[in-house]
Amino acid sequence: MPTPDDTPSPSTEADQADGETLRDNSLLIQRVLRWTELFSEWPYPRIANLMQSARLVRHARGALVLGHDIARRELLVLVSGMVEISRTNADGRKYLHSFMSPGHVAPLVRLLDETPLGFYNYTAHEESQVIHLPADAVIAELDAEPRLWKDVSRLALRRQRESLQSLHQQVLGSLRVRLAATLASLAGQTGTPLRSGQSLSIGLSQGDLATMLGVSRQTMNKELRQLADEAVVAAVYKRIMILDADKLRDIASNG
Repeated sequence: MPTPDDTPSPSTEADQADGETLRDNSLLIQRVLRWTELFSEWPYPRIANLMQSARLVRHARGALVLGHDIARRELLVLVSGMVEISRTNADGRKYLHSFMSPGHVAPLVRLLDETPLGFYNYTAHEESQVIHLPADAVIAELDAEPRLWKDVSRLALRRQRESLQSLHQQVLGSLRVRLAATLASLAGQTGTPLRSGQSLSIGLSQGDLATMLGVSRQTMNKELRQLADEAVVAAVYKRIMILDADKLRDIASNG
């Protein structure tokens, strides 16, 4: 994938707060949108129209990419890096919902303009390049060619199914099941089937996984060691490799 030109262009006040808006790089934006599931089947005229309002922004590690601001009803397409989706309560306790990996589009709910914004913040877990798409611009193209709403529905329904599966595992599954299911889900975010020998494209620490699953780092370390002893995964600093995909699937399904 090409590297965007590093020269910044004049940016909006919001961009100055959250990241560096990169100079027009239409070719990169077009390629990434074509690669992204939601837009991969869109006819070129629709992509071309969308590109007119698309912004490519570089966000430093820890920067807020998208929050609750009603004036910034946007969709995000991750080009590179990693963005975490999380929420912190008034007591400072953090719930880490999931991560965006390159090619991922979120949040689809912002296409429903009558729906209040959600509670999640989107934060750069590492330096990331993100395409910001105004929701109104996306809706305009969808309404101009209504059949494209089918792609939105298909993606939203699949995510709902995954969310319900995750909820089922969180409520009824052991930590072993929840960890295996989480690793399998994160591996699947690359768009390729879960396979042996696959390294997660997302750099995760044991602390990150512990936060996602609501346990202590010591407890997470014990569970990861157990999977490593069974030659299911190999955990190196912030990197996890799937050694036995079939076994991981079996644990996620049956414990």
